[in-house]
Parts: sequence; C-alpha cells; structure tokens
Amino acid sequence: MEMYILKSALCLAIFFVFYKALLENTSLHSFKRFYLLLSVVISFSIPFITFTTYREIEPTAALQLLEPEASAVALETQFNYLGMALWIIYVAGAMFFLLKFIGNLGNMISKIRRNPKQRSRNIFYVLLNETIVPHTFFSYIFFNRQNFKSGSIPQEVIEHERTHARERHSLDILLIEICLIVFWFNPLFHFVKKAIKLNHEFLADRSVLKTGTDTTVYQKTLLAYSSNACSPQLAHSINYSLFKKRFTVMKTNTSRSAASLRTFLLIPLVLFVLYGFTDRQTIYTQPDELTTEVSVKTQAKKILLMVAGKQVSLNNKQVAPNEFATSLDKITAAWTDREIDSFKWDIFLDKADNGVLNALHLEYLKTRLAKINRNANWIPASRLNSAQTSATREEMKEYNRLAKKYNAMTDDNMNIKQKDLKRMEYIYHKMSPKQKTDAEPFPVNLPPPPPPPPAPENTEIPNPNPAPNAVGAPKPVKVVAGVNDGDLAVPPPPPPPPKPEPVLDHIIKMAKNGATFYYEGEKISSDRAIELIKANDQLNVQSSSSNSGKPVVKISTKPIKLN
Repeated sequence: MEMYILKSALCLAIFFVFYKALLENTSLHSFKRFYLLLSVVISFSIPFITFTTYREIEPTAALQLLEPEASAVALETQFNYLGMALWIIYVAGAMFFLLKFIGNLGNMISKIRRNPKQRSRNIFYVLLNETIVPHTFFSYIFFNRQNFKSGSIPQEVIEHERTHARERHSLDILLIEICLIVFWFNPLFHFVKKAIKLNHEFLADRSVLKTGTDTTVYQKTLLAYSSNACSPQLAHSINYSLFKKRFTVMKTNTSRSAASLRTFLLIPLVLFVLYGFTDRQTIYTQPDELTTEVSVKTQAKKILLMVAGKQVSLNNKQVAPNEFATSLDKITAAWTDREIDSFKWDIFLDKADNGVLNALHLEYLKTRLAKINRNANWIPASRLNSAQTSATREEMKEYNRLAKKYNAMTDDNMNIKQKDLKRMEYIYHKMSPKQKTDAEPFPVNLPPPPPPPPAPENTEIPNPNPAPNAVGAPKPVKVVAGVNDGDLAVPPPPPPPPKPEPVLDHIIKMAKNGATFYYEGEKISSDRAIELIKANDQLNVQSSSSNSGKPVVKISTKPIKLN
C-alpha cells in the first residue's frame, strides 16, 4: 500500500510540473481542463499496471520436506504500535475532511432551499439578502438580491457565472474534493485543486470576451467586483488574488504549432511514467509449455511456487514474503483435509535469496497446509539453514525475558507453561553460538534417560529334597536372584500392559469403521474429528458401540462421564 501511494504521488507530481511549466499560461483552456482531470485518474491507475514476461526454467531436483523440529513454533505476531498510530492519524484526517466536505455541501444546499430563486432557461439565480461575491454551484448562481433587482450587476459578471454553470465546472471541483478526503495527506491535491479552479476562470473569461466585450472594460469590471473575502469551497467566485495571471492569459493566443509541440511532448512523458511506475513480473513456464502459462487449475490440487532472486510468485501471481501465509491460506481455504494431506508442491528456485526463503518458511509454518500435511515437498533444509544463522533482536529480547522469569523460580515451585517452553526452545535453536553465550541460561535441563538396569545374576539353588529320577518328573526349578528367589508359591507378576494406541491412529481407525463422531455433544464429520485431534491430541476421547453396531466416538475438552 505504501509503495502504491508513493508511485501515485510521484506520477501526479510529474504531470503537474509539466502542466505548470508548459501548459498553464497557454490559451488551450479546454485541453488543460481535461489534462488536469486525466492526470489525476492516470496517477491512480498507472501503479496498478503490470507488464508480464515469460521465461522457461528447468525444475529443480526433487525437494524434500524440512520437518519442523518439535520445539519449532510459528512466530507470534508482534503488535505494530507505529502502524496502528499511523492508521488512527489517517482515519482522523479523512474524517475531518469528510465532515468539512459534508458541511460545505449542506451549506450550499441549505442556501438554495431557504432563498428565493429565479429561473433563466436551465440556470437558477439564488437571491440572498447578505452581501456576497457572485458565485456558482452547478446550475445555481448566487447573487445579492438588492443588486440583482436593481440591475446593478454588470452583464459581463452574469455571463461569467453562467459559463461556470453551463460547463458544469462544479463537477471538477467535486471530484478533486473527494480525492482530497482520501489523500488529504498529499499536498499535491491542494495545488491541483487551485490549478483547476484557475483554469475554470480562464474558460469563463474566454467565454465573456467571445461575446465582443472589450478586454480593458472587462478587466475593470472584474476589479470592481473583486473581494478578498472567503468564498464557498465548492463554488466559483471572482477572486482578486488570481487577477494578475488572468489578465496576462486573456491577452495570450497560443499558436497552433506551439500547441502541437506541447501535445507531442506528452508522448515521451507518458512513456516515461509507464516505464518508471508500473510493475513487472516474470512467469516461468516448463519446457513443454513455452507459450502457455503454467496453471495449477489444470492439475489436481497443486500449487506453483517460484522464487527468482527476491521475487516470489504463487500460482504466477507476485506476492510479498510477509503476505505468503495469507495468500496460501486463501488458495487452500476450500480444500478438505484429505486433499491437503495428498497435496504436493511444484517449486522452482532461480538464484533465490536465502533471506527470502527463510521468510517464506516462517510464513509457511503459520498456514493450515503446514499443520495438516507434513509430507509436502517443501524447500530443502539446506537452503533454509543457510538463510538464518541467528535469532533476531526482537527474538533475543523475548527469549531473555522468558528465561529470566523462569530462572528466578526455585526447582520446587517451577511451573513452565508449555507455550513458553516451546517458544524458548524455538528461539534458542535459532541462536548463533555467540548469542547462546550472551543470552540467559536455558531454564530447563532435561534429565538424561535413566541407565538400563543391570543384568540379573543367575544362581541356581539346589532342591534339598530331590525327587527320584522317574519318567516324566519335572526338572529342577532354575531360580534367578531378584526374580523368583522368594516364595515359590507366589505367582510371577503379570506382564506390563500393551502400549496405548495413539489417539490420532485410533480416530482414523474409527473413521474407517464408519464411526459417528461428536464434539462437545454436537455431531461432526470424520474429517473434522481428525482435524481436531491433529490440532490438540490432549482432548478427551471415548469410544463405544451403538445399537446399530457402528462405533460412537465422543470428543470433548472436559472429562467424559462413562455411561
């Protein structure tokens, strides 16, 4: 957004400088009117133009997914106080100019309604009691009632205002006022508005002089009706401060050759603006698709990611690295979990910048796609490891704050939140060796696994009363110290219970068996149940059979009461 505003402002500045230097003092008033209006419209439009080039590229070798470590978590969004403050200032300014515009518009409408009017063809004369400078708003011309009734207003002044009404000059002012509401912070629009109003006076002066009025007489008449009083923002009135330039332009007659030359100079000006302020993107095509844009719509659930230098394109549309997660989630918004689970990337890297790759990876970890499909062929780990060799300053501050907080606790009352633990592990993993030395010590030292128990010593205890060596007699019992050297009548301990089945595997098995799923008492689909367990495997799950023979699975964040 910032780049668009800057490009638009620069375009408008270039067009306005050209107008002030080569057009304002000419007699091409009608051409100047449309030039000023079109310069505003073109300045808004040019930054949206994108020129596309096609380039063939060989695909990279098969890419392996970089499995995020268990301690890695997505970067938490830091609250942008500066951005919020700028938005508040912008909205406050826009509201101020909007209310000012509404107030001026309401004032003009109120004058029209409250005062008597006299019609002359398609133009209305609004007669006011107060002493005013004659001014025009659309097809309404405002005069002092006493001066109008007595006929003391010169015909040249009336014709001047009638020209404003006939040519609908108020439409131009209305357009620029709306632009001022949106772009109130851009001072160029105030200068453009002043230039438009001045050109309107040129047009009205030319119309009066075409009736045969002597130039000197007309100029004296204007001086007699000049005033430095403030005129309505949305209206046209006679203003003394503009007379010097108006009188100069009245005597100017631009030749046809000079007009043609100035018009011709517009061509390189427009070409320069198009070249300097439009966007360019490169669309990569596979070798067998030289003239056809690569489209993921022709492939089943595939996304094309291309990184050339610092430029990133997703499905052949350029995206900023910090908007990668949002753009990717929009593409996969309508996909089911099964479609995401079977998804594969098409990734092309052309001298890709390592910093950009790392930024994309951090954005990718935030997406629904990364949380569900961990087998997608994402950017190779070797490229990402070289992209980020240390934690950022903000991450170091966050880590030191958390580590200092938990290091201050004693071993007896230490209670670390799982979220904070994962965050500290993630940042600590990114630190360089020097950063680890300078940082707070990690507050948790996970104990090593216990050593295996020593092998039992085998000792055989002879039976004091051996049985005769009869056929089928039992062999002597082999006694192992620490195992069965106690009372031989006591049975050995039962074997350990089998390892419980993972919750996610159990849910998938139940889904295949046609189970009915409920979450917090509401019936849900099997895909939704799998998604819930993937997001939180600590949920309570109860499976039971129904009268129909199909299993019923209840999922809840609260303990489930057994029936």
